[in-house]
Amino acid sequence: EDAVKATSDYLLANGVRRVVPLAVSGAFHSKFMESAGASFAEFISDIELNDASIPVITNVDAEATNSKEDFRAKMPKQIYSSVYWTQTIQKMAENGVEIFIEIGPGKVLAGLNKKIVPDAKVFNIYDKASLESTVNSLKEEFALI
Repeated sequence: EDAVKATSDYLLANGVRRVVPLAVSGAFHSKFMESAGASFAEFISDIELNDASIPVITNVDAEATNSKEDFRAKMPKQIYSSVYWTQTIQKMAENGVEIFIEIGPGKVLAGLNKKIVPDAKVFNIYDKASLESTVNSLKEEFALI
């Protein structure tokens, strides 16, 4: 926290107009998590994985992944590498994904997805009422097909 504050102060003193510290529980997707990635790689080394029957667009490179060996290599990198969120959502849209559902508190990803793919249907599930609303909307959507 001290380093973030010092960096923020420096940036503001040197022409940056605004600094917004993010409320996060860890330094995910940064070099500070490389040791966690290495530990995770060791953890999954003996876990039996199967090839995916449906391609998964991985955030670490925004590429379709099916191979269990590719997953074994990419999963640890997702802990400490940059997230290619925009490219991931664009790739999904290019492959026909039209509905995105964010599950959990907050609506950050749902909002980003709507900006990235304005025509997409985007839902956010964070409690029982939002779950019911999403299910009802999806029932209506699929009844039209």
